Amino acid sequence: MADDRENIPEMYKHVKLVTRSAGNGRLGGVGVYDNLVPALQRGDLIVHDDDIWIISYPKSGTQWMNDTAGFIMSKGDKEKFDAIPRNHPLEVLMGATPEERIAAINAKSGIRLFQTHLRFDELPPALRNGKAKIIFVMRNPKDVAVSYFHFHRSNAMLGGIKDWVFSKFFPYYASGDVFYGDFFDYVLEFWQQRANMQNMCIVKYEDMKKDQLGGIRRMAEFLGQSLTDEEVMKVAEHTGIKQSRERILQVVKPTEKAKLIIDQSVSLFVRKGEIGDWKNHFTVAENEIYNKRICEKMEGSDLHFDYE
Repeated sequence: MADDRENIPEMYKHVKLVTRSAGNGRLGGVGVYDNLVPALQRGDLIVHDDDIWIISYPKSGTQWMNDTAGFIMSKGDKEKFDAIPRNHPLEVLMGATPEERIAAINAKSGIRLFQTHLRFDELPPALRNGKAKIIFVMRNPKDVAVSYFHFHRSNAMLGGIKDWVFSKFFPYYASGDVFYGDFFDYVLEFWQQRANMQNMCIVKYEDMKKDQLGGIRRMAEFLGQSLTDEEVMKVAEHTGIKQSRERILQVVKPTEKAKLIIDQSVSLFVRKGEIGDWKNHFTVAENEIYNKRICEKMEGSDLHFDYE
């Protein structure tokens, strides 16, 4: 990938891993778009029929749905849940090369849970052509903005802008000039493919918050799992915001070494998990600007979000 370091947003300037593709203008990461995506397109990662892929724009409830899918497959049994191979986001290489990352995944057998924020056209062809199961998670873009802002504050790979206020982050997010690109371009690409993708289930964050038990049942049906009412309750008990936060803290422990990547003393990986927290961050002017952006980007679409 040819990259352009001269036109990187201010908050990413000091992060060497962030580049902009000269070809499509997207912000990406070294080792992701120039190495990993081509390997996926070649089919180097072997997609299994029983794989489950949790896909979303960042900070849309990815971890929550990952845990929910895992507990559905284990029927609420924590020991069985812990035995299911789960992956941090596919494109987060954790020091490995793309080849090493893919080889490690290919060596795993049984049910495999994936997370990724890659765009639709960057996914393995087998996945786009109907193999495996996709759970695509969407959250209203205003709450995503707030959660993504706090994630940028704590994440060194995204700038670690600890002293920034939301008003400094907002213009970049509103214009789509952030890592993973424009929210609307991302979600609409999947939304427009839904009629052609029988292996994809779309889950809205707000729907799950308002009716978690119903959401679990719908996901279970999509995944081919028949759960009793007791098992549905067990899944719900294991996948509350508090439980997901504690589970993440066990994996990403807030040690001094971990703080060099994600400093959870600045902002927890799993924060409030509320609908409408954007009201505590957006000014009246920012809300007006963003409402205009929503109208422009969503014109002609039948996709709608709940903001409270």
